[in-house]
Amino acid sequence: MNEAHEEFAIGDFEKHCEVRGFSLTGMQIDQFVRYAHGLQKWNDRVNLTAIVDFGGILLKHFVDCLELIPVMQSLSGVEGLTVGPLLDFGTGAGFPGLVLKLAIPDLSVTLCDSLRKRTDFLEHVVDDLALSDVTVIHGRAEELASHREYREQFLQVVARAVARLSVLAELAGPLVDVGGFFHAMKGPSPETEMDDARIAMERVGFSHTVVNRYSLPLNAGDHTVVSLYKDRHTSNRFPRKMGDAQRSPLV
Repeated sequence: MNEAHEEFAIGDFEKHCEVRGFSLTGMQIDQFVRYAHGLQKWNDRVNLTAIVDFGGILLKHFVDCLELIPVMQSLSGVEGLTVGPLLDFGTGAGFPGLVLKLAIPDLSVTLCDSLRKRTDFLEHVVDDLALSDVTVIHGRAEELASHREYREQFLQVVARAVARLSVLAELAGPLVDVGGFFHAMKGPSPETEMDDARIAMERVGFSHTVVNRYSLPLNAGDHTVVSLYKDRHTSNRFPRKMGDAQRSPLV
């Protein structure tokens, strides 16, 4: 992408953020641009995303992830900054957790992924942008839940394009604090997944579900955020052994 096209894409990104109420400073815009450039550079040698063009990264990754902000604020009853701390498991290249951190600098964020190449990239971005209060963990959600410093310690847990909701509910439940939420970013029709996940949700302490729908600009897609509210502690039986949630979901 030449310089003129890149500037146009940045202008579109700023416009879309303003329309949706995502107020970003010039410094934050610069950080998002550096993040996108870093993703493109690393993606040449490490497969981090199938979306490789600069404008696509800004729209289909960054703007998409920012749609979590009004959802979390509304459900938490908080104006302005989103409450934390926040955990993003299966974060990949930092979606949505690192995007949320750039938009909300005071947010405490933990990013977890099972692949070292992804956590190496995330550590690079955190260092490059001099971000504070960001923890990058190479590991799996099941492993985190076995440690006291992580189990039921997060008011917000998020996941984007990781697994089916029946699997995600079991993995997230032991990590969400009582009174907190798990937010799963899904496609336009999550109803079947929600039905399949009801047993898993109940077993790990989630009591009710809220669905928020949104459409990306430029007809780039219709999506949903499925939010699960946790009202009681999760039994120490969960999560089960590594991989059990994927192999035999609680349905």
